[in-house]
Amino acid sequence: MWENRRDIYLRGIANTFAALDRRFRSHDGFKIGSRLIIERALSDSGRWWSDYNRRDTLRDVERVFRELDGLGPCPESMSIIEQVTSGRDYTPFVINGDYFRVRVFGNGNLHLWFERKDLLKEVNKLLAEYYGEVIGDGYGTTEAAEAPEYHMTPAKDFGAFMSSEAVAHRVIEDAQIGKGMIVLEPSAGTGVLAKAAREAGALVDCIEIQPGLAHELRVLHGFEDVRQADFLTLSPSPSYDRIIMNPPFDRGRDCDHVRHAFGFLKPGGILVAVMSARAEFRDDKRHRAFHEIVERCRPAYGWRKWHDLPAGSFAHAGTNINTVILAIRKPD
Repeated sequence: MWENRRDIYLRGIANTFAALDRRFRSHDGFKIGSRLIIERALSDSGRWWSDYNRRDTLRDVERVFRELDGLGPCPESMSIIEQVTSGRDYTPFVINGDYFRVRVFGNGNLHLWFERKDLLKEVNKLLAEYYGEVIGDGYGTTEAAEAPEYHMTPAKDFGAFMSSEAVAHRVIEDAQIGKGMIVLEPSAGTGVLAKAAREAGALVDCIEIQPGLAHELRVLHGFEDVRQADFLTLSPSPSYDRIIMNPPFDRGRDCDHVRHAFGFLKPGGILVAVMSARAEFRDDKRHRAFHEIVERCRPAYGWRKWHDLPAGSFAHAGTNINTVILAIRKPD
């Protein structure tokens, strides 16, 4: 633990902000704007915390800011969490603290503004250090001149951060792949997802941009239908029961790949994609075009389309970036 103390420290900060709001699971969440809404944190009267996880998280965030400001922890009686439940007889009311401005509403919601932009910048640097920017999640915008058209240049290092067997198992489970289904893996890489689908009884077609990996998929892994090509240059045809994918994340390319893959999916078919945590929340042109497709679809199972992968799911590939699974069913 002593040797890994820096990583433990950074992970603690990352977990604190992720608990505050899911959008902070991707460190570019700080670019969502200056206001953050914490829903139903207080009782309707605003006199006590209805969700103590929210209380403790806000206290933890305050501790992080105080530490970066060179100060020690303050007594709980002086903390922002005590000021929030100060017993005002009216709502809404505003609390101006050292690091936050908080507006308390009668429905129990808190609207939180970060007041110290210099410290927020320092926190963002720590999260970037922890998550890593190797897969392009540290950029300021996804807006290309042609957005929302596709990025037609390959990602840095082809965005090749391969899935683990644990992630592959989850993808196959969410895709509900069964014997005889026709499955497409449009960024097959080393074949981790494709092999898991084949083991589940599916007939799997692979597309891979890198010639060496495409050759290995044919020769070493025994896939009969492998196309060495840039997936985004291929014309879609809705002929697949299932599409499973772990596309490159760099600068919103995961959104491009999912949008294009949707055209290869049969009506009623299921698409399951491993994506950057920011894909659920970003609101630029590229992501809005992607969200239009997601909104047309039903969840592949249950009532949610988005599912968090465990923290560190891609640590084996050299990054702590948070990831999610999108699991959707195409309308019939």
